Amino acid sequence: MHGRKLEQRPEQLVSNWLRVRKLPEEIHCYRNAELRSNDMALSSPSVPYGDGFLTCEEHPVAGASKALLSDALGVGWPELGISNTEMRKMFPGSRMPERKAFWSRGLKSRAEVAGLHSFEMANGRLAWWFGGDLPDTRLAFDWGGVKGSRVLRGASEKRKVQWHFGITPQYRSGFQPYFRVRRRLLFSEDGKTALPGKRTHSIPATTPRRMRRSFAKRWRNARWRDMLLAFLFWLSDGESLIRLPLASSRGFG
Repeated sequence: MHGRKLEQRPEQLVSNWLRVRKLPEEIHCYRNAELRSNDMALSSPSVPYGDGFLTCEEHPVAGASKALLSDALGVGWPELGISNTEMRKMFPGSRMPERKAFWSRGLKSRAEVAGLHSFEMANGRLAWWFGGDLPDTRLAFDWGGVKGSRVLRGASEKRKVQWHFGITPQYRSGFQPYFRVRRRLLFSEDGKTALPGKRTHSIPATTPRRMRRSFAKRWRNARWRDMLLAFLFWLSDGESLIRLPLASSRGFG
């Protein structure tokens, strides 16, 4: 093909799957009666269980159960009668709306600190996007030799709207947990409120859905890839790890 010979050599893969490298060390179970008697309220992500909650937030509550999270996910939590399969379902929160899951609340905290805006997609998942109060200049990235720069928001004079790059991450548990990150393109009139996907009385006939098809029809995979790499590099402050807080200084990333 094009006069080039096939070579057998390693090649770097750029993927939208982000490996989870670190989990919180411990997970705790607090019963409602214990929280009330100690006048405590949970401020970090939690999952309802029985007559209480599972959380990575630590409180000095006498009689409360705790376990190493790695053990609970690996072999279960025998003290509470929770199998490892059940534990893996509860930790990411697959039994409840995504926005209430452990990882989703940790992501919400990180995204809000960074100044990202949220938008609920048609499937109920949240998209985190680059709003009008964030830089409109090129953002550089350098992921171990994969370098470049991209603009993550701009304006269309023709359509009288602003465009914004965003992501929708989804947690996947298992032997090697990871995040699958889907890229999004959103539009706004003021840089703060994303236009809905369907036409309403206040939205012109050219809906965001149609605009996405026409506006980005010449954007090739290389551009989408670089925009995702620039977004993640900016969100991680140039580090190789994005930390999502789950309880005070404890988190995962």
